[in-house]
Amino acid sequence: HYQHNRRRRCLQTMMVQCLFWAVYAIDRELVYPRALDDVIPTWLNHVWHTSTVPVLLLDMYVVHRNYPARKWALPGTIFFGAAYLIWIRIVAHYGGFWVYPFLEEMGPVETSIFNMSGIAMLCVFYIIGEHVN
Repeated sequence: HYQHNRRRRCLQTMMVQCLFWAVYAIDRELVYPRALDDVIPTWLNHVWHTSTVPVLLLDMYVVHRNYPARKWALPGTIFFGAAYLIWIRIVAHYGGFWVYPFLEEMGPVETSIFNMSGIAMLCVFYIIGEHVN
């Protein structure tokens, strides 16, 4: 049980890091406004949003984990990702704010593409994790 939760957290972290830098490359103001440069040094931004992925990959390479059968794991990963995306929508609908403000800027087509890309990335990272492990 512990290994499964740790693996899921690794997948989440890698996905968040990749999504952060993808959105940053498109329009950094949506995820990391320039005003933060005066408060948060560049190196600290990279500690938060870059350095975690190589550390996680090293961890996945060094520490052996038993992966469940892919026929169960990928649907579970998709379910988890979809549940999280649905929760983000519920918070936006009932709370009146977006957990990730850049989603407010997206239209329905862009949001759908973003959601499908996020789910696809979770699956890709799961498969990468199997091979790196």
